[in-house]
Amino acid sequence: EVLSEIGDYAFYDTAIKTISLGKNVNNIGAHAFLNCKKLESFSVDEASKSYKAVDGVLFSKNEKTLVAYPAAKAGDYEVPKNVETIAAGSFRNSKVTGVTFAEDSKAKTLGSYAFMDCAIESIHMSGNIDLISVGAFKGCTSLKSVTLPESLTKIGSYAFFGNTALTEIIIPGKVTDISTYAFADCTNLKKVKITDVIRVRSYAFGSCRSLSDLDLGSSLQSVNDYAFNNCSKLTSLNFPAS
Repeated sequence: EVLSEIGDYAFYDTAIKTISLGKNVNNIGAHAFLNCKKLESFSVDEASKSYKAVDGVLFSKNEKTLVAYPAAKAGDYEVPKNVETIAAGSFRNSKVTGVTFAEDSKAKTLGSYAFMDCAIESIHMSGNIDLISVGAFKGCTSLKSVTLPESLTKIGSYAFFGNTALTEIIIPGKVTDISTYAFADCTNLKKVKITDVIRVRSYAFGSCRSLSDLDLGSSLQSVNDYAFNNCSKLTSLNFPAS
């Protein structure tokens, strides 16, 4: 076995159903298995020092990073409690429908585009998650239920862009900044509750055409250009006292 590295997008859009990694593979590039819609499972040689597979899902050897979830693996999934990072694009285009984190989960970061364009309908985040990266749930058009953890401090740009099934979102108290386009084009989003957000960035809620119930909280200091552009059902605003 001589293969040690798999490059970026190496198997993009192939019809592979199973992937077996040898013991010498020590580096897998970004989005190496993206759009492998028939991929059902990963397996890894037990002698590998870099990776391991658990129930067909690919992890780093120490199980602190969830590297890749097979796109054809449907149904609900609970992230193992020792996982700290959900890697960039790891669930992208997958058939997973529900994702939960244990209350004692060690997860801290959802990588960029981690769940983009997947079939997810609900996600319950808990534990220590403090960052939802750029585009993490972009284009998840079936996502109806989102529970954000109290530990969350940052929601990245385009994080929930185009989540057309989402109707309500509560922003936890430690989040102080909502990034550009974070919830833009969530066309059925009706209710938003913001607790201690200081700044709402440009187009953060752009084209949320169903938004009618908006609580801006008491800490808001800045609403940037076009933040609520095309929110055509928004008829009243209560800004915090200055």
